[in-house]
Amino acid sequence: MEHRRGTNPAAGDAGQSGVPAAPWEEIVHLAHHAAVLPELWDDVAGALRRALHAQAVGFFEHDYVTRQGDIPHADCIEPGFCALYRSRIAARNAWLDALRQCAPGETFTGAELVPNWEFVRTEFYRDWLRPQRLFHGLIGVTFRCADEIRCIIALRSLDAQAFDGAGKRSLVSLLPHLQCACRLAAEVTASRRKTDILLDTLGALPEAVAIVDGEAHPVVTNRKAEQLLAARDGLAVVNGTIAAGSFQDTAYLRRLIAAVAAGAETDRPAEDEIVISRPSGEPPLLVRIAPIPHPVVDPSGRRRSVAALITRSVEVCGAAQLLCRFYHMTPAEARLAALIVSGRSLNDAAAELCITRNTARTHMKRIYAKTDTHRQADLVRILASGVAAPR
Repeated sequence: MEHRRGTNPAAGDAGQSGVPAAPWEEIVHLAHHAAVLPELWDDVAGALRRALHAQAVGFFEHDYVTRQGDIPHADCIEPGFCALYRSRIAARNAWLDALRQCAPGETFTGAELVPNWEFVRTEFYRDWLRPQRLFHGLIGVTFRCADEIRCIIALRSLDAQAFDGAGKRSLVSLLPHLQCACRLAAEVTASRRKTDILLDTLGALPEAVAIVDGEAHPVVTNRKAEQLLAARDGLAVVNGTIAAGSFQDTAYLRRLIAAVAAGAETDRPAEDEIVISRPSGEPPLLVRIAPIPHPVVDPSGRRRSVAALITRSVEVCGAAQLLCRFYHMTPAEARLAALIVSGRSLNDAAAELCITRNTARTHMKRIYAKTDTHRQADLVRILASGVAAPR
């Protein structure tokens, strides 16, 4: 489809009426595609111009309270005239002033709204239409509320034939389809704006947040998560899926993701946590897998259950002193718990403390009992002396 904003129409386009030159099916088809691809609205205006044998067509918006308006999409209206309309002329649009009591779906010629003898004396005609050599108008209302109106306006020159009943009937028959497409476009725009707001909110969070499907494929990641995954220190994207640093951690993480995502749309969605060590020696990552009850839908319509990975690094400075003070642990228990919180395995922690594995197991049973926890992730969550974003 040729993009015609700001171009001059062929000489034979103006001054005619009757059977449209372009099929209405083309316009309806284009308009519904434009609902999701806004750049196509100029092409819709071009198809309308040809079908109505007009010299120019624009989609006009007007606010009766602020007296401000715009022409967001047009064909054969120069960008400079669109800017002039937006900055100064909108408040002087005599046709839209006359439409204050109209209803969506109504269609008028310019002469029906303002008599020609009166219209030629308006600033709207003198300062905006006449410099473009335009005069006759055909106006169809696509939206109307208390303070706002949106219209399609087709324009012809002064020496062309005015729009007649045939032109009005043609536009009336098309308006319901255009109204439907405009409503769809408004809904799509509103959804996209909400999505942008949510993505901006995710980006502002101190935690790394990644939305993944049940197979651990990332769907949405915020900036912190992108940085964390790019560093490949604890978590990374391997072959398109999120993986941990070790085979065991990866297998466990993916089992948790699959279970949480599968239960996300049930009445009692579960959530879980896992502690993942980091090869760099940085504090471990505490990854919470939270259910999201709304599945993602891809362009083909396929639904996939998803879950959120919310990741923080655990700062463990002073953990032993904290454990002794608040949980009444012995120094030996506190030292072991601090090493476990920092990401050490039980065997590594026992070797570092020069105690046997059995002694370490005995200490861990007491640690879990004193903290009312049952696993490393719970211990990390409640015993870490501070939690910060991944580095």
